[in-house]
Amino acid sequence: MNTNSLGFKDRSDRQIPLKSEKKRLLFIGDSVTEGIGLEYEKTFVGLIDDALKEKYSILNAGVSSYSPIIYWKKVEDLINNTGLEFDELIVYLDISDIQDEASKYALAKDRFALDDGLVTDILVKKPNLQSELIKQNTIIFAWLRAVIKRKKTIASKELVFKENSNHSYKDAISVDSKHYRRGAWTFDENVYNEYGKRGLDLSAKRMGNLVQLLNKHKIKMTLAVYPWPAQLYYDTVDSKQVVFWESWAKKNNTRFINHFKDLFSIKEKIGVKRLIEKYYIPGDVHFNEMGNILFKDYFLREFLKNNKT
Repeated sequence: MNTNSLGFKDRSDRQIPLKSEKKRLLFIGDSVTEGIGLEYEKTFVGLIDDALKEKYSILNAGVSSYSPIIYWKKVEDLINNTGLEFDELIVYLDISDIQDEASKYALAKDRFALDDGLVTDILVKKPNLQSELIKQNTIIFAWLRAVIKRKKTIASKELVFKENSNHSYKDAISVDSKHYRRGAWTFDENVYNEYGKRGLDLSAKRMGNLVQLLNKHKIKMTLAVYPWPAQLYYDTVDSKQVVFWESWAKKNNTRFINHFKDLFSIKEKIGVKRLIEKYYIPGDVHFNEMGNILFKDYFLREFLKNNKT
């Protein structure tokens, strides 16, 4: 994976100017927006970049496990401290963001704090024991870490992308799946009452902070939502995720892009099992190459409706 001078996933380790001669679109989201498991060129942001490169400069600030509180504070940092200039922010809001807001992140002064008390500030570190210092600062241990990491990476890629993988679409929708409770708040009232309502309220508040920041700097915003496999299997096209955020977008004068419509339309034509197997990584909630192409096509249709010039 390549990262540019801003630390964003990119096609190369290029230097990003703070100002752009073209209109600049900044995407932000979690691992789906980052395009986990895929090279930049094959992610939907990379595909959009290629399609719009004549008129737009595209940047992808998406990172695994980001959620609204981080969208807000990350963009705030990019504007106020980095000095990055851009014309529009496109936020891809994930189903899992709601649980993250409810139970994972909080704001401690100007830093993020996890519920277990760990503050995500790189300056806060636990004291190192002498044995730990040896492990971190000797060539032999550095070599061993590199070998172990390389083996894990190869094994992980083989597991996820192997054609005849034992993972099936049911692994991403089963109530026993590790993904289930992360996404079940949209269709399971018990899970919604457990963390869904609180997570939505907190998410709306943080997204409101983000809109205020953008309005102050005269930056437009687009909000997009999309389903996980479980939504396609258990939920409806009028999911809580859609209804809540579409209403929020109208109140905040924000463009809304609804990938539920596109995917549920395909579901009616080919069925849920074939749909999930065609567009998602086997046994996972992330989109494969075909899914990213689908995202790109739908986004461009919706985005270009109101951007004729």
